[in-house]
Amino acid sequence: MAVGKDLNQRANLPTVPGLLAMKRMNRTRFPLLCAGLVALLPGLFLVSCASRTARDPLPLKVMTYNIRIGIGGGEWHTDPQRITLEPVARLIEEYAPAIVGLQEVDQFRRRSGGMNQPAWMADRLGMNVAFAPAYTVFTGGPTDEHYGVALLTRAPILPTQRVPLYKPDYRQSHPEYPDYYSEQRVLLVAPVKIGGRQIHVLVTHLGLTSDQRERQVREIVATAARLPGPKILLGDFNAGPDEPVLRELLGLFQDALTVAGVAREARKSYPGGLQPQEAIDYIFVSPEFRVRGARVLRDATLASDHNPVVAELELVD
Repeated sequence: MAVGKDLNQRANLPTVPGLLAMKRMNRTRFPLLCAGLVALLPGLFLVSCASRTARDPLPLKVMTYNIRIGIGGGEWHTDPQRITLEPVARLIEEYAPAIVGLQEVDQFRRRSGGMNQPAWMADRLGMNVAFAPAYTVFTGGPTDEHYGVALLTRAPILPTQRVPLYKPDYRQSHPEYPDYYSEQRVLLVAPVKIGGRQIHVLVTHLGLTSDQRERQVREIVATAARLPGPKILLGDFNAGPDEPVLRELLGLFQDALTVAGVAREARKSYPGGLQPQEAIDYIFVSPEFRVRGARVLRDATLASDHNPVVAELELVD
């Protein structure tokens, strides 16, 4: 009992007579208090509604990067002992984007040592991953081989969609073309949740001839037009900024490098290194985004034969 008494004293709790006095006082104040609350309710309701509808701009750093299965920026080869994704991972880590679209990604390919490259990148960078194979090499063994595009993000990824794009057959019309000119291409559609908002992230890698890119871009536009809300399109388009087909994207998207005022020479991303010659890598964003800045990262280490393109965005709507 002494302990209880001591606690009451230290907390300055009222005595029994004091409590009775407070009861009597509250009987007279209660009607006034209720009236005051009723008067305040409309204002409280408006404040509550405003807090639910008002949205602060959501900053996002994004990147698109053709990683060339980890071969680097030198000659093409299929020696697994010389393939490494660590330089690619370090470059991504240094920029620290929230969203990364990757092209030319192997999964279980013998040419890259049977490595599950999407999973390795996700584990190395502590990010979530989605992968869409452009094509599959059926081995007849326990594991088939895949090649395609991927998404890395720190945000939760909702169920994704793989959309095959137009595949040409040049065997009759252009027998001089190598087989990879008719390679299957794909669009990865991945809804992600960031800051309580859903964003559709699309990742692609288009074909090597203008006629197939025309069909592929139209398919991308048709797919994107059906997606609600803000959208980001990342990829290697194998097309320069002046190619007419890219204008078809501008009904739904804005080119981040153009909006940021990046000069023609500065937007070149291929080949990788300090002196790229072509601008073929893009970040397109829907009107819900404000482009705060964008640029090509000139990578002197030649982690890939492409330089990554990056953008600082704000989701404002």
